Amino acid sequence: MSVTIDLSPELEARLKALAAETGEPLDKLLQLSLEHGLEDLEDYHAALAAMRRIESGESEIISAEEMERRLGLDG
Repeated sequence: MSVTIDLSPELEARLKALAAETGEPLDKLLQLSLEHGLEDLEDYHAALAAMRRIESGESEIISAEEMERRLGLDG
C-alpha cells in the first residue's frame, strides 16, 4: 500500500539525519517507525481497556502470590 503524508520540517530533518547516519533508506526507516509506533499505540489502548475492566469491576488485580496459588504453583 502506498501512502502520502506531510511531515513537519523537524521530523523530516530527523528522519534524513538518521538515514544518513545509519545508511538505511528512508522508506525502511519510515516502515520501522510506523511498526514500532503502532505497536506502542496498540499496547497503550490494550492497557486502557484493561484499566476500564478493573475500574468497572469486570477484572481484578491480584498479587503474584495469589496467581501462583490459583495456578497451583504454590508448592
